[in-house]
Amino acid sequence: MQRLGWSRRPQQIHDLQAAAAVGQMGLAQAYESGLAAHGLRSAQVLLTHADLATGALSECALHADDAAQSAGRAVINENDTW
Repeated sequence: MQRLGWSRRPQQIHDLQAAAAVGQMGLAQAYESGLAAHGLRSAQVLLTHADLATGALSECALHADDAAQSAGRAVINENDTW
């Protein structure tokens, strides 16, 4: 909320989604900085429930995650802007 200049938590869904999107950037930066301190790089796989519940989407999500994990770089996070 600070990044958006808001003093209190919003109630409208579109404002909550905006806050999640802005907060996601801060979270990604924190992971990148924290891992870089140990000589590691980060990647991110954003998933929704639907991504894992639908056959084709689930398979694509798992392949993306496998590729990131194989490279030793993955952070799994819920895509909460949906």
